[in-house]
Amino acid sequence: MNIIQTNLSFGSMSYGNLPNALVYHHAEASKCSVYDVHQWHKENGWAGIGYHYFVRKDGSIYKGRPNNAIGSHCLHHNTNTLGICAEGNYMIEHMPEVQKQALVELGQYLKSIYPIRAVYGHRELMATECPGTNYPLQEIKQAVMKGVQALCDGWHLINGIWFYFENKKKVINGWRKDSKGLWYFLGGDGAMVTSRWIKSNNGYWYFLKSDGAMATNQWIKWNNKSYYIGPDGIMTANTIVDGWVVGPDGAWNGKPQIK
Repeated sequence: MNIIQTNLSFGSMSYGNLPNALVYHHAEASKCSVYDVHQWHKENGWAGIGYHYFVRKDGSIYKGRPNNAIGSHCLHHNTNTLGICAEGNYMIEHMPEVQKQALVELGQYLKSIYPIRAVYGHRELMATECPGTNYPLQEIKQAVMKGVQALCDGWHLINGIWFYFENKKKVINGWRKDSKGLWYFLGGDGAMVTSRWIKSNNGYWYFLKSDGAMATNQWIKWNNKSYYIGPDGIMTANTIVDGWVVGPDGAWNGKPQIK
């Protein structure tokens, strides 16, 4: 998960926020940025943006005020919460899936570093319509508190690690192909395997590159030895590849190329 640092300029703020809850909001504006909200709140006479995080419709996450700064987002609940605002007006719009996923991932991340005991929508703490009747509040609350990143199937980046979900569950110990035809392998914990060899049940060796994609049609340098991966992703052995001899262990034998 990438949180974009904004380097916003704030006026005088109070510190000492001790977060144990999250409060979700909407901007009540169909299109806006963290910089827009920062300016609007300054025009209210505040130090700057009242929220600690701002999530756009494309799923990008921006930093608002510092986490230890007391917020200006929920009256009587600013000294123990982190405010998270979503771009959009969810009284009249419906939230894009990528934005919903980002809101969940952010909530889970914050729950992993703070003793978060509750997740609220703004309207649950004050007399307001925020974050809107179309805001998927219950889904987000449930996913954050249960630690379940399963609002939709497909690939999800969680705390810097890629996982794949099917039927709202993490795939473990299995291959999955993306829309570009590239194959990836998910380990026993569901995390995408990267930069290592794996051996299939039928005894074939495959190599997963640094981006997780299975290597094909290329030489792989490993522990000062060279191995060739065929078009099907299987490491070759006991053969000649473009004049280079590879032995029974799949490694080039170190001898000159056969012309």
